[in-house]
Amino acid sequence: MVMLLSFIAVGCGKKADDGFDPNAIAYLAEYHDTDFGDGYIQSMVVKGDFIYLYTSEWIEAESRSVSKLLEVSIADGSTAELALFELGENEWISSQGMALNSSGNLILLASRWTEEDGNTYSLYEASFSGEKLSTKDIGDMLKLGQDTYLQGMYTDKQDNLYFVVSSYGMSSSYELFKFDKDLNPIARLESPSYIENLFITDNGKVYIAGWFESGMAVKEADFSAGSFGPDITFTGLGRYGSMRFAVGGPSGLLCSDGSKLMACDIESETATMILDWLEADVNANDIRYFGQLENGNYWLMNQVYRNTNTKTELIALTETTYGRLPKRENLVYASLYMDYNLKSAIVDFNKSSQKYRIRIKEYYDFSRDDESWEAAITQFNTDLASGNAPDIINLTSINFHQLASKGIFQDLHSYFDKNGIDRTDYLENVLNAYDVDGKLFGVMINFSVNTLVGHSSKLAGIDKWNVDQMMDWAGKYPDAMLMNTTGTGIMTMFAYSILDRFIDWQTGKCSFDGDEFIRIMEFAATFSNDWEAVNDWNNPDRIGTYTGLSEGHYLLSDQYINELNSMQIIDHLFDGEPQFIGYPTEKGSGIMLNPQTALAVSSKSKHKDGAFELINYLLSDQYQMPEEGSYYYSIPIKKNAFDVMLEMATTPPEDSYWEGEEQSRMSYGFDDFNVSIYISRNKEYVDVYKDLIMRADGIRVYDENIKSIIEEEAASFFAGQKSAREVAEIIQNRVQVYVNENR
Repeated sequence: MVMLLSFIAVGCGKKADDGFDPNAIAYLAEYHDTDFGDGYIQSMVVKGDFIYLYTSEWIEAESRSVSKLLEVSIADGSTAELALFELGENEWISSQGMALNSSGNLILLASRWTEEDGNTYSLYEASFSGEKLSTKDIGDMLKLGQDTYLQGMYTDKQDNLYFVVSSYGMSSSYELFKFDKDLNPIARLESPSYIENLFITDNGKVYIAGWFESGMAVKEADFSAGSFGPDITFTGLGRYGSMRFAVGGPSGLLCSDGSKLMACDIESETATMILDWLEADVNANDIRYFGQLENGNYWLMNQVYRNTNTKTELIALTETTYGRLPKRENLVYASLYMDYNLKSAIVDFNKSSQKYRIRIKEYYDFSRDDESWEAAITQFNTDLASGNAPDIINLTSINFHQLASKGIFQDLHSYFDKNGIDRTDYLENVLNAYDVDGKLFGVMINFSVNTLVGHSSKLAGIDKWNVDQMMDWAGKYPDAMLMNTTGTGIMTMFAYSILDRFIDWQTGKCSFDGDEFIRIMEFAATFSNDWEAVNDWNNPDRIGTYTGLSEGHYLLSDQYINELNSMQIIDHLFDGEPQFIGYPTEKGSGIMLNPQTALAVSSKSKHKDGAFELINYLLSDQYQMPEEGSYYYSIPIKKNAFDVMLEMATTPPEDSYWEGEEQSRMSYGFDDFNVSIYISRNKEYVDVYKDLIMRADGIRVYDENIKSIIEEEAASFFAGQKSAREVAEIIQNRVQVYVNENR
């Protein structure tokens, strides 16, 4: 199956209607699903136009592991199983335990476990016809201890052998050993931290990659000096993401940094993008191996893990031009940051659609330390309001009400009708969360719930409250704190939960200088604002969260609730009498929906039908339905998927372990609190859980700029430098200016 792939502009030329130079370099992707089942790739080598894999697959019905040596053609993905000499009892090829020598034979690192000797290691030379050519015992040579793990083996053109060794226990150590082809020791180097990758360049130099003082970096192994060189960080690469290296490319070294394939130049310490993986319809998190062919094209091996199966595919990338790619309408999806599951969904959508393809514009990259979250939000908002607006907008972590007041979003009601979507198939309150005056400006795909929780014995007769009522209630317990947090923490909670009480985005009127907000500040000032003191676990006077709630030192807890298991945790945290009271509000329950994924369509988009196709796909069973045995971190909006999630949460999985007469799925703990979660008890909480979700009727508002203004100015009140009213007037003026500028 051949499908559209990525492009990068490399010069000037006349732009096509979609804004791209038809002469720009592009890569055509050819996807080949391999046919070797659910085997996990343990190790890999490339020889000519073939990839050789050693895989391991657990056969549940037979309670045994099956290993295979496979040959995969890079040309068409066809797979053949090769013969391999029989390994000894309890012996297997180690992870990263396969390499090539100069004779073109396989070098295999095998591990064997016995109770008497623990792990022992052997080195085999084998032909590709499966013949064992030589055997060497290397365990004593490396002096591996009981807590030592042989992490990987590598060879160079002179048949020198390199072994990466990690030791754990009371102290951790990370070492690189070098031996000649006859296993005579040459050098031993100690690494300051875990070695993520090792690669050997064409000039014979050896490098390791890992997390070092400067973040993710590369170090040269200087065997003559007996040490590693200084950190090498590449301009153009992030320092805090996942990086994988391979020899090849225009500069001699390739790197996948979690989002792009880069050409890295070690001498200049720079990195240049070759292609964007998402533009190639590739989820970088699924990449196991990648490299370059002799003809200059690229290949990669993807392995996508599922609870019930594993999908492995070979992708060949052939250089072409953008103008020669199959024509599809390009839509831009804009998000402050990319969610892993949504990234996978967009990749799947692009690979299946013959008419549209989604291009992702991510405004903030968590892997880089030179990017500002505030600057990303500003640029995001600027683009939405400009003529360069994206087609699809992720509403997560943005101020929806502010943007809705600008007319940025398209009403989606007619698109539901046009696509024949039955609204009764979805959780009604969640589906209508982004409905403003009868217009549906967004769709929540999946979500969690945020609420305040207290003891029902203290909250008797109260099912919701406003700010005054909450503070009056707290005043009945003068020796207790409302929550285990700081004054700033209280202000942040209010900023996220009731910010719209003080801003009317339709009229632009703000009311932070009124008595209600002043009372909130005065209430917050009764809390300590020393964050370290509140959270210093070494402080003997510190009261833990569970002890504080149980003994009445704290009255409420701010809870994030996604899966059904959360209900057992909260039930134990509140000694069997939790009450979900919600945040203070003048209308509704005060229980907030927290979108995991929520999408809108730009009113300026030229491809509204295509944009809604992605939303339709995300609302379908294909995306919504949880997979058997999966662990769900968010709540699906579709009712049948929600019911399946509950069924899974109340049915003990096969991998549960026995604890007494009940099956425990997990143990959960934080601070001074710990609880075992029993699947058999989850049924007791289904009705309360469903009721909580059905009562949720608000959306948490995220506006980092307003939050920062409130926190900055409130600090002078907490420090006693200004009165609450003075600070409230300053906040009013600053926020009013911000609102006026951003309406």
